[in-house]
Amino acid sequence: MHRSDFEKYAALFYSEDITVVKDGRTYKGREGMYTLKTFTSSRMNETIDVKNFLTDGLTAFVEMKYGWEAMKDLEQADFERNGFGETFSPLKKGETSMRSKIYVYTLDPTGTLFTSIREFSEG
Repeated sequence: MHRSDFEKYAALFYSEDITVVKDGRTYKGREGMYTLKTFTSSRMNETIDVKNFLTDGLTAFVEMKYGWEAMKDLEQADFERNGFGETFSPLKKGETSMRSKIYVYTLDPTGTLFTSIREFSEG
């Protein structure tokens, strides 16, 4: 996804000061999400298969299979140099990886924008 497309959709769903906890790291604000998504989408194609979804007021729980396909050989040094060492997967071009993940989304008091996302991964 092109950054401008991601920014357009993120503005519809995520608060400006959203907090995302992913891979042991906390990303603050939409800009942190844009930076991470721009970096990863230039190296990997992502797939999402939602398995279960539950909502309880202002909280949503989503179980999904999350996959990546390397668009080129991935190098750990590249990820570390750009500040995303924790997201590295040792994949060669064309190889794939799949993980089960649980996401917990919290909405603002009006129920219109997500204010936080916390990711829990297997292994």
